[in-house]
Amino acid sequence: MHECGLPVLPVVADGRLVGVVTGSDLVEDQVLPTSTSRPASAADLAQAMQRQIDAEPWTSKYCVAVKAAGGVLSLRGLVESHAERRALCAMARAIAGCTAVDDHLLVRTERPAACI
Repeated sequence: MHECGLPVLPVVADGRLVGVVTGSDLVEDQVLPTSTSRPASAADLAQAMQRQIDAEPWTSKYCVAVKAAGGVLSLRGLVESHAERRALCAMARAIAGCTAVDDHLLVRTERPAACI
């Protein structure tokens, strides 16, 4: 899909188009918790997320800072696309012990209001 530059793939049943699948749909389906046990601390939760980010070849070359407090993973930094932003948030939600995601990721083409 990505190699061919196709943004979506058709889903066909009985010769009829019944839907489409996007790249972010595929990424979200592949994001699984790394463990079924709850991390012992905020540091463990943040480290689990950072390990997931480091293990995936599709993550941006830009820095994504990860912090955790009270089960909430905070993500800050710059990413290449909205699909990557959604995938990182889905990845964070899938980390065992994560109760919420505080998303402060910026897509590289976006500018904060102060810069406009």
